[in-house]
Amino acid sequence: MRFDELIESLEEINDETPHHIWVTIVSQEPRQFEIKADEKANLDKLQKIQQLLC
Repeated sequence: MRFDELIESLEEINDETPHHIWVTIVSQEPRQFEIKADEKANLDKLQKIQQLLC
């Protein structure tokens, strides 16, 4: 999946405002991400994001 497609998918999943889940791109090659969530984060959305990034 290209990065623009990945970002679009992440935005579709994490559509709440204010955001409770944040994804940071640590490295593009190899792809590494950092996921942070606060206590109000939707666990189903968090799991979808984790699956998308794996």
